[in-house]
Amino acid sequence: MNILGEAIFLTLTPYEVGNVIWREATLLNRISIDEALSIISSIDSIYRVMNMVVSKDNQLVLELAYKLRLTYYDSL
Repeated sequence: MNILGEAIFLTLTPYEVGNVIWREATLLNRISIDEALSIISSIDSIYRVMNMVVSKDNQLVLELAYKLRLTYYDSL
């Protein structure tokens, strides 16, 4: 079974992950830029086998977020 092939991610996820890697390299100096580039390259490879989800009903997402008291992002 290909677990990653069955996994999904939101369109915003690559930007969120990229920002974390940027922060680690630029602001916190925990990793070098070479390490950051290697990590982002590996993550890009993972995204290629996963399925991206795009919301087709933003009103439904907001309603769900409201009813479940979740963030909009989590409701997606």
